[in-house]
Amino acid sequence: MKRLKSFLTWLFIYLLSIGNPYTYSFADITATTLPTGGNVISGNITISTPEVGKMDVNQTSNQGIVNWDTFNVGSSASVHFNQPTSRSSILNNVLSGQSIINGSIFSNGRLILVNPTGILTGPTSAIRSEGAILSTLNLTNQNYLNSTYNFSTNNNSTLINEGNIEGEYVALLSPIITNKGTINTNVATSLAAGDNLKLSISDSNLLTVSVNPSKIKSSINNEGNIKSQNGIVTLKTDIAQSVVDQVIKIENAKADGLISENGIVKLVTNTGAITAKDIKIDAGSNGASTISGTLNSNSDTSNSGSVEVTAKEIDINAATISADGKTGGGTILVGGDWQGSGDLLQATYLNIDANSKITANALTSGSGGTIVAWSDIKNSNSLTTVSGTLEAKGIDGSGGQIETSGADLNINGIRVNTSSVSGSYGNWLVDPTDLTIGSSEASTYASNLSSTDVTLTADNTITLNNNISYSGSRNSTLTFDATTTVLNANITSSNGTLSIDINTILEIGATNTTFTTNGGNVDISGVIRAVHWRK
Repeated sequence: MKRLKSFLTWLFIYLLSIGNPYTYSFADITATTLPTGGNVISGNITISTPEVGKMDVNQTSNQGIVNWDTFNVGSSASVHFNQPTSRSSILNNVLSGQSIINGSIFSNGRLILVNPTGILTGPTSAIRSEGAILSTLNLTNQNYLNSTYNFSTNNNSTLINEGNIEGEYVALLSPIITNKGTINTNVATSLAAGDNLKLSISDSNLLTVSVNPSKIKSSINNEGNIKSQNGIVTLKTDIAQSVVDQVIKIENAKADGLISENGIVKLVTNTGAITAKDIKIDAGSNGASTISGTLNSNSDTSNSGSVEVTAKEIDINAATISADGKTGGGTILVGGDWQGSGDLLQATYLNIDANSKITANALTSGSGGTIVAWSDIKNSNSLTTVSGTLEAKGIDGSGGQIETSGADLNINGIRVNTSSVSGSYGNWLVDPTDLTIGSSEASTYASNLSSTDVTLTADNTITLNNNISYSGSRNSTLTFDATTTVLNANITSSNGTLSIDINTILEIGATNTTFTTNGGNVDISGVIRAVHWRK
């Protein structure tokens, strides 16, 4: 009985996390199906069906509310919302059954479709409007009339898009969101998952969304294409600790993919492509985010935009993340801001695998951008693992700045490039709590000195246990910056010059620690017990 109860609990949450199986059928309605039972609650609105498979909703007031018995659109059918201006809006409340949209919906204004049972847009669907909000959370009529977009629900429901949605802005709001289709906006796209959230719409169609920690399972899965070339794309969700605890207790939850190896509930997954000037993905302080596919904030006309990925756990897996700009690289923040500054949520676990590439390069002119791969160094459990490629290259300006940090840090195999065609090279900052350099770490630093200067920083102690042997041709700089640096091995350069800055108390652990810089400078501050070097 106990195992049966555990299985049923697991099955319940699993179904919530992926959506009910029958919701994936888009062939349940006939080709000419139209919405039924339209009842005007507010505003000056007339509804007509001029021909089979076509419905006109004509609105002369600035706002309007219609309650529908059902709202389904067949593959050969279309619904046309004709509104007085592009700033006019209409709230459509669906009273029964899921909304299956296989056909077309057109609006020259702002369209809101609310169905607490679920919304499914099939592969043949097309929604085009000034602005589109699709929600399975409730919006009260009074809040709508007051232009207060507070959405809430006590029920778990699913919103799936497999079609094409276009507008100045698009918002998908639901506890469970899956995008397999195409969303194309000029200004903003927001996917927000939860049971209580607030959406704000500016006069310029920018969207701001706040999400309260959900008390029911919530998730966002993007497998499709989201594009807001000159705007912003936001994927945001969060869950309460009580939901985390419930999922973790489920037998086989980890094996079945509900939680990560670190025991974090998976909330945001991207395997598709997101293109925008600014991209923000936030799984909240209790959630995990898995990013593969493409995040693209490139610009072929000016400086690039920005990418932010935040969560308790972040897994960058075979992903391409880019903020490359014609006149300068942009900013990519994964797990936190530079050295933990600002208010950006800091990750506890961050992994960037060897098949991932993150770039903030200048393309035609200008300087390289900024890349941060961070987990909270003040949390003793934090771990940052980076083995991918990170680039912040300049053209006629300097190379950019790249940081990798965590209380525990593993950067074996990482490839870092902050070079510049005609400017000075940038810097790679490594700053965990303590830094111990073994053979693989020493090899990694030595190989990357060819394409970036390197600054090794630690809150406490840096310990060098294996030789750093630089053989690159360019003149590079290696900096040590910690409370104490312990050298149990040598630092040498056999080709280009290597300047060495040690801005710490220096302890020599080996009898013949040697600096061979090939003409580079050695600058040591602090107390020195014993040292010998050859220039």
